[in-house]
Amino acid sequence: MRGWQAAWSASTATLMHPNHAAAIAQTFDKEMKETPQSLTTWQWWAARRGRYNMGLIISGIIAFICYATVVWTFEDRIPEAEVTIFTTLIQGFGYLVMIGVANVFFFLGPISEQAIRPKDPLRFRMYTYRMGFWGSVSLPLLIPILLLILVFAQPAWWTAAK
Repeated sequence: MRGWQAAWSASTATLMHPNHAAAIAQTFDKEMKETPQSLTTWQWWAARRGRYNMGLIISGIIAFICYATVVWTFEDRIPEAEVTIFTTLIQGFGYLVMIGVANVFFFLGPISEQAIRPKDPLRFRMYTYRMGFWGSVSLPLLIPILLLILVFAQPAWWTAAK
């Protein structure tokens, strides 16, 4: 078996494991803690940028699927909303711009570490990274959630005379 095949088999086995969320969290914690202390602030944060961007991409895809599901499920209540190739491309481009904005905010991690100068930098980095990661990853899901709330809380808003 080739290297990538072995890695794929190992990763799919982990995802199929009944406690895959716990296994992923343990792997995440292990990778975060195994970082050598010799890394500078900027090196440590740069090493996590790829994982951060992958999380943003995955959450964006999930958010779009949720958005499309809400639009298609309640198309009788949301007559103006549509999911077409054109609107998907426009939203995809807008999301790429927002990933760029999120990466600018990613710099707040190393900047805050240099400003605060914590006694335990590794603990500070892990806490700050997790807060920023989960905050950034959950943000795209607000759009379909708010749309769903609007559909149920204000159904007349969609059909009001213009």
